[in-house]
Amino acid sequence: MKVYSYYENVNFNYQHELLEIWKKSWEKMGFEAYILNRSEAEKNILFDEFVTKINNFGKELTNSDLNMYALSCWLRWLAYGVQEEEKFYVCDYDVINHNFYPTEPNDELYLLDGDCPCIASGTPSQFNNLTKEVLDFLEDNKKQIKIEYEKLNYENKINGRRSLPFHDQTFFEISQKIDKNFLKTKRDRFTFLSDPSKEGFSTKQLVHYNFDSCTLFCKNHNIEYHNRDAKIKVIEKHLV
Repeated sequence: MKVYSYYENVNFNYQHELLEIWKKSWEKMGFEAYILNRSEAEKNILFDEFVTKINNFGKELTNSDLNMYALSCWLRWLAYGVQEEEKFYVCDYDVINHNFYPTEPNDELYLLDGDCPCIASGTPSQFNNLTKEVLDFLEDNKKQIKIEYEKLNYENKINGRRSLPFHDQTFFEISQKIDKNFLKTKRDRFTFLSDPSKEGFSTKQLVHYNFDSCTLFCKNHNIEYHNRDAKIKVIEKHLV
């Protein structure tokens, strides 16, 4: 069973260390783990149209071009779309495998943590269809997307966060508010996946060591950290 992640240098610290930990954790559980990059995304015949339309829409929402990180979140779906036609898993490289063994994915594309795209399963043709459906959804729901984005961005600001980037997670969250049938999603926080902000997270099959939950864990447990090395500190403490 294969699992893919996607990497671009987006000027985050400790990316290479995380990639190594990610790959080892999945291979230890019996997966073939592969790391893709922009060169794979550029092989997709949808690349030019998709990037142009996504960037233009993002610029309408945020008054600026997509930054490197936001664009890379979108490009991963194009990279997944040019792999060998078979079912596989895809995930962020901070989704670390603690105890999840190869399991046959669903026949349809699923996001496996609700509207968060940190882990999903599908086939290349399904991922390509998703990119096409995203563009259609943007065109058909422009007004409502802008309204929902403004609501989410306002919540971000009153909570002291930066402006919300227009990446895939923002889109998926908005799309579910507009049309719950747009995506097939699952979420199992009891056995399948958790993050360091939750009690007993390290006993789950997968752990999403995202930045916010790792910094919160460090603060709550008096662990000294410096910016993005919080992820490494928490992973090293819990990954056997």
